[in-house]
Formats: sequence, C-alpha cells, structure tokens
Amino acid sequence: MSLTISSFVFLFGTIVSLFLGYRGYKTTKRVGTTLSRDFMFVGLCFFIFSLITTIGSTFFANNSIFLKGVVIQATFLQSLSMAFLAHFLFQVKFPKISPWVGFFIVLILGIINTLWTALSSFSPALEGAAINWHYPVFPTLLRAIILLGILLPVFTIFVQQGLRASSINIRKKAFAFSLLFILSIFTVFLEFFLGEKLGTREKYGDVSMIFVYLGVLILFFFSSESENKF
Repeated sequence: MSLTISSFVFLFGTIVSLFLGYRGYKTTKRVGTTLSRDFMFVGLCFFIFSLITTIGSTFFANNSIFLKGVVIQATFLQSLSMAFLAHFLFQVKFPKISPWVGFFIVLILGIINTLWTALSSFSPALEGAAINWHYPVFPTLLRAIILLGILLPVFTIFVQQGLRASSINIRKKAFAFSLLFILSIFTVFLEFFLGEKLGTREKYGDVSMIFVYLGVLILFFFSSESENKF
C-alpha cells in the first residue's frame, strides 16, 4: 500500500462526489427535475471514478497495468458524466431536439476515446509522492475536447440563469453551479494543457482535481433544496 498525493485527492473526491449524487437523488425523489436526475448520475459517475482511482493509487501504485486500467475507466466515466450533462444541455438549449441525441453523441465519442486510450501505449508510474499518469497525447486531447465542449456551454446556462433570476435562492444556486463549472474548466486546462507546458503535470496534475471537488462542496452547502426551477 502506498499513500500518495493521488490517494488523498481522490479519497476526498470520492466523499464529495457521494454528496453530489445523494443531493441529486434526494431532489429527484422530491421534484424529479432534469437537472436533479442528470446530476444524480453525474455524481454517481464521479463517485465510481474517484473510488476506483483511490484504490488504484493506494493499493496498486506500483502496478502500471492496473494504473493504465484506472486511466481507461476515468476516460469512460468522465465521458459518461458529460453525456448526462449533454442531456441537460440539449433539454435547455435545444428543446425541439430530443435530449437523448446529445447524450448519445457524447457517449459514442466517449466510447471511441476509451477504446483509443486502451489501445494506446503508455505506462503510468509512481514518481515520488504522486502518480505520473503519462497520458497518451491524442486520446487525451479528445478527452479534453469532450469535457470542454460540454462544460463551457453548461457554464453559460447557469451564468445566464443567475443574471435573470429574481429569487435570491435561485441566484445562489446558479452561482454555486457556475463556480463548479468554471473550476472544472480551469482544472481541464491545468491538467491537460498547462500542466504539460509548465512541467507540473506529474507533481500537481491530480492536485488540480481539488478545485473540482471544492466546487462540489460549495454547491452542496450553498445551493438550496427548497427551491428548484432548473
């Protein structure tokens, strides 16, 4: 067993992702909105992704084959979570088109990228106190495009909602969602683009996920369950 930086980051992520999924589940049972259902599944995807990554980076930190499997499952589950957000995005932005169109477009891209990643040659390894995942270049670029292609427009939805809302509770909720998505966008740039340029990916790549998980905590504590108009 190795207690790595990755272990602590993704253990924290496992806990907060469970919070997000639980909040979505409670809200879905009460009001059953598109947002609550989709975020319940997003939370579930990130919970499973974070849990598997925690196990891999703690108990299999010196096993490059298992760590490669961790990257493969992360690619799929992150794409699946974006598929659920695409479902929400199409529901709001393109109401005349079935939201399942958006879901399956992203899901198919995610499956292609997962297979591409699995067939790529790379060997994650424990380097010091952190794991250097040695992401394959082109599949990782597609992964980043899938993430940003959904996160950016969903971010604009919540910004617009916050600007239009007259209720303070809706504004607070929109602000919390906006903050979560801007932190997620920042993390994608830091993890997949800036980290390579700055030479910090192997040391601080996983730490950047803290921004996303902090955004989830803020969303959990500052969004209101009593008023839901999304």
